[in-house]
Amino acid sequence: MLQKLADELSPRGLAFVTVALDGSPVRAARVAARLGLHAPVVIGDTRLRQDFLVASYPWTIVIGRDGRAAAAFRGVHSEDAFREAFRRALADRPRS
Repeated sequence: MLQKLADELSPRGLAFVTVALDGSPVRAARVAARLGLHAPVVIGDTRLRQDFLVASYPWTIVIGRDGRAAAAFRGVHSEDAFREAFRRALADRPRS
């Protein structure tokens, strides 16, 4: 569902990145492929986990155009909930 929304909203500026907080890049890429995600896969670290207060998986963070967290979701949520969060983040103008 997230990849579907990313594909749909990418022309409006939505970028989707998969972040794995453990394991190797190869393992993370395999998991992403199995889940049907074709977004870039990066390996996060302890600082990323602390900066975004990641406490459980899955953890989805919507980053606004200004580079700040605009929304965060713990666990699984509906397509409508993600769509609304993405819509709001895309509507925001970067802060000066």
